[in-house]
Amino acid sequence: MRNLILISLILLFGCDSETSVQDTDFEIGTISVEVSYLDLSTDQLVSDNDSISLEIRSIGDNPVSIPSGVNTTSTGSSFEFGPLNFGKYKLSTEFTDDALGVTYSAVDSVEITSSTSIRNIDITMVPKNQTIILGELLNSSNMPVSEADTFLYNDSIALQQFRGLGGFIDNGSSNQLGRTVFSDHVEGEYYVLGRLIIENDTLFSKTENLTPTIVTNSDITTVTSIIEFN
Repeated sequence: MRNLILISLILLFGCDSETSVQDTDFEIGTISVEVSYLDLSTDQLVSDNDSISLEIRSIGDNPVSIPSGVNTTSTGSSFEFGPLNFGKYKLSTEFTDDALGVTYSAVDSVEITSSTSIRNIDITMVPKNQTIILGELLNSSNMPVSEADTFLYNDSIALQQFRGLGGFIDNGSSNQLGRTVFSDHVEGEYYVLGRLIIENDTLFSKTENLTPTIVTNSDITTVTSIIEFN
């Protein structure tokens, strides 16, 4: 009788253990993520920035647990999370370009199931709820003017009076696209003044009869100014 009880216990716990292992193996998947963003200063897609942060968490009506030992946050531009239980997950990414003062972010979701246990996801981040002004300096042939001083004004009278010596609310230097990125400004009317120094000559963009560019909240708006070469 004692031997019969021992055999019954072994069979009972043995079956539970085997069933548990099979269920765990069956309900495991991985998520691989590639993250990129469009650099506003160059219009180039950046996909190799190691400062991008990503967080993953379970969502849905019945969130599943994330196995211990699996990191839910990471930095880089390529990520792999797993082993993960089958379920739906939210992916949140963010990166701040300190040079431009622009924060890029994105939120996506993905589900892993028995039929799609391995998921490869591409995420492209966009500026995060910011009002961004792209100052653009062109010549009369609509070609970009680089290495020119760029001044952002919200008052045409101040622009005409000071011409870069004061009264502006932001400034920078144009790149090879003739572009200067101005971030975190409020909704309103804006003007851009360009100043280019060539040897002993100083050229300014047009300052008379300017039409303001309307900038709205949380949008990316280009404000163009023309420098004419004599």
